[in-house]
Amino acid sequence: MSNPVIKILGSGEATATICGISIDKPQSLTISFDEITTNKTSGSHPLGLEIFVVKTAEESYILQLGQDSRDRHLFWIYPESGQLNTIVGGFIKSEYLEEYYARCK
Repeated sequence: MSNPVIKILGSGEATATICGISIDKPQSLTISFDEITTNKTSGSHPLGLEIFVVKTAEESYILQLGQDSRDRHLFWIYPESGQLNTIVGGFIKSEYLEEYYARCK
């Protein structure tokens, strides 16, 4: 399994946070991360980046997620270091994550 987020979420013991806010059912994000894409409609940008962490007692993985300026369910994924050289790691769609991201502001 090459996606570390899916690996951690699939452990059954995972916790997840966005901007420090605990996500109640982190396994609900598995489908979104499983369907990660590298394509999106052009002309939009991330509105800002928030730290996203998934972890178990043994391991953790940190990303930065930015909500799309046009589609509130679409999130830009960056490595922990952020927009280094503006390389996007991919895009996910999640209505569930949108609810938590909205609380970050």
